[in-house]
Amino acid sequence: MTLEEVLESCVRRYGEPRSLHGAGTPRLACFVEFAPNDIPSGHDLPAEMKNLWSVCASAQLLVDVDHGQWGLSLLDFESSLDRTRQEFTARPADLMARDLVIGSFLGDLELLIYSPSGETGGQVLVSLPLDERSEWYMAGDSLEGFLATFVDSQGRKFWE
Repeated sequence: MTLEEVLESCVRRYGEPRSLHGAGTPRLACFVEFAPNDIPSGHDLPAEMKNLWSVCASAQLLVDVDHGQWGLSLLDFESSLDRTRQEFTARPADLMARDLVIGSFLGDLELLIYSPSGETGGQVLVSLPLDERSEWYMAGDSLEGFLATFVDSQGRKFWE
């Protein structure tokens, strides 16, 4: 499945908020802005990130629409660069030179980090707010795979 197909699948399944476990449980939904980001030339972005940002500007995946305590917010290109700069300033020993902060998890302080490795792929890491990089979760070996598993697991933190 491509990144676009994963996002479309999430919207098909959760475009309207729905409760997964019956009445009284949080309702989850997916909201994706299917519009390409305006990426200025001169940015050396990994192929997976170019692909993501050519398909969608930003996304809210499996968000708890009732309480805001669940879900993943994928950042647009400019917000990703800004957040990455902030994290480099705050945690210079933990982020690598080409890492990108691409999302945040609602209800806690964990961040989704894309760490390029090689020409075509990269690792998807979940950074913990107080832990060193060596303690971060390796949540996937591709962004596409991570997002597919995240959607299939209904937004649960499958990497823990």
